[in-house]
Amino acid sequence: TDWLLPGQSETHQVVFQVPEGPAVTGIVVSARVDDDGAGHQQYNECDEDNNATQSNPMRCPVLQ
Repeated sequence: TDWLLPGQSETHQVVFQVPEGPAVTGIVVSARVDDDGAGHQQYNECDEDNNATQSNPMRCPVLQ
């Protein structure tokens, strides 16, 4: 990661294993940037309202 100019972006990939079991009905993935670890901004930006996002619940079919 490095400083980004307006209009620039970075792509990251995260691989995780979906837990097994009937209790898994949907997994929500969220991401937050410009966070100091305590929920406060770390850097001064022009737009502070675009630093978090969340997916819709993802469901995987059960294979038998």
